[in-house]
This record gives sequence, structure tokens and C-alpha cells, in this order.
Amino acid sequence: FPGRISVMSENVRSMVEIIRYVAGQGHRRIAFIHGEERGFVTQERIAGFYKGCMEMGIRTPEEYIVKGKYHQPKESGLATRMLLSLPTPPTCILYPDDYSYLGGLSEIEKHGLSIPQDISAVGYDGIHLSTLLRPKLTTYRQDAEKIGREAVVKLIEQIEQPGKNQDEHIIIKGELQLGDTVKRVAE
Repeated sequence: FPGRISVMSENVRSMVEIIRYVAGQGHRRIAFIHGEERGFVTQERIAGFYKGCMEMGIRTPEEYIVKGKYHQPKESGLATRMLLSLPTPPTCILYPDDYSYLGGLSEIEKHGLSIPQDISAVGYDGIHLSTLLRPKLTTYRQDAEKIGREAVVKLIEQIEQPGKNQDEHIIIKGELQLGDTVKRVAE
């Protein structure tokens, strides 16, 4: 929100990094199931998705960009079902978060497909669960601990210095956590 302090991940850059990696593995048909459209985070991630695709020379059909909800596996499962039913389905699906990936995984398995042999997938957040899944999920790991720490510092500053500038946006760098859910393809 304007006039407020925010502490968040590099949503645009992170999506560009994901697209570069996936495209580097040969994927050109990349779909993105995103979170709620009204949110600032979602708008940044969508912008990052398109920026990454443009940089890599990837033209993305409109039907490859699907609305979902954060932390709602069922929504992502339904979106995955729709993507798999397309005449030319994607070779890789990006999920709005690691929990939502679970809904996509379930739908992919219902179709008799497997990750990464038949379709590749990438999550977002880098929660501990992503390292326990098999195959291990490729995801963008936000530094949630650092984001939380910085938010607490800013909150304490606001309590102790109520007149201090409240229009500050702090971006915390994350990193792509490579797993086993993105297969190299030749398209």
C-alpha cells in the first residue's frame, strides 16, 4: 500500500529467474497458475513472468496464464486439469506456492502422468515441505525468516518513532532452490 512500510521478496526478479532456468532446460510451453489478481504480489509476479518470457523469446498463449489462489491446492488442481486438457498442453507449470503445487501434483497423477517425466513443475516459497517431497520440488525460496525479522525491526521503529517515514519498501533476496521436478526437454 502507498504510504506504508512493506517488506517482501523480489517478486519480479524471482519470476524472471524461474523463467530463465526453465527455458534453459528447453521449455517453451510454460504455464503460470498465479494467485489472486487483486494483490500487489500477484501483479509483480505476473509482470515478472511476462518479462522473463519476453527476455527468453517465449510467446505465451493467453490460456497458459490461469488464475488460482495462494495456498489452495484444490484451486491449483482444477487449474492444472484445465491446462492438461488444452490441445497443446504446457511442458512446465509454475505454481503460486509450494502448497498449491500439491493440488497440481494430484491432478497430474490422476491423468496418469508423472513429474518430471511427463510434465515439469516449479513451486514458490521454498517451505520445508518442498525439500521432503519426492521428487524434490524445484521452487523459489523466499527468505521468510529474514523478511519476518526485518518486518519486526520496522514495526518496533514505528512504535518508538511514530513520525518516522512510513513509505519504505524493503526487498529481501531469495534464491532458486533446484530440485528434481524440471526435466530437460528438446522442443
